[in-house]
Amino acid sequence: MDESPRQRHACPTGEMMRHGTDGSQSPFKKNKNSFEGTASTMEITNQKTSVRVMLHAGLLPLPWFILWLSAAGLAQPGYSALAQHGSELLASGEISSVFMRVAAMGSGIGFILFGFAVGKLSRQKLSLAAMTWIIFGLSMVSNGIWPMGTPMHGLYAAGVINLIAPAISHMELESWLDQPWHRQITALSSLAGVVYLWLNLTGNDPESLRGFTQRAFFSLFALWTFFISLSILRKSRVLV
Repeated sequence: MDESPRQRHACPTGEMMRHGTDGSQSPFKKNKNSFEGTASTMEITNQKTSVRVMLHAGLLPLPWFILWLSAAGLAQPGYSALAQHGSELLASGEISSVFMRVAAMGSGIGFILFGFAVGKLSRQKLSLAAMTWIIFGLSMVSNGIWPMGTPMHGLYAAGVINLIAPAISHMELESWLDQPWHRQITALSSLAGVVYLWLNLTGNDPESLRGFTQRAFFSLFALWTFFISLSILRKSRVLV
């Protein structure tokens, strides 16, 4: 059957919208693809920015805790930084108590955010490494809320999970942590946690140096998040 004149001379507008006049891709489709590509790029950029922010939070716990703990000790007359734990300042009821709460809660938040960064960088769908840092961070935050001597101070000793946090994180982030010093600092941090736990369980932590050993072993542990965060930020140009 012959086509009618109307069919033979139908307006090619619809076809032109799908293809250009010269057979090339329609500018409408090009614009759509461009928009989708831009949206995808923006999403990736936002994700990288959030990871960068959370990695910077990993630099926070050590200097933050030491700074506010030192301020709390200086503000409390008669306090011995060598012989007394920082948590003992929570019961003072003075400005030193406020400083100590800021020290614990601020560093805890830093650990939690670092945990989320580990989860983003890990290839695991369910990152156990991220969970260890988040749990430890929450235990630190609880140290700033509940006084020493109560079960909620430290979330029923949940902070002991710090013994495995660096090692599990190293396994999940092996593509990022491929230098010999990464392994060395992971081993040092984990070993320091075991030694400090042993000192406390056996009663071998010298009473005259309890404050010093607490600060020393916490610093060795927190150095892991500091140097690892710094290393990953420097290693990836996208994240810097």
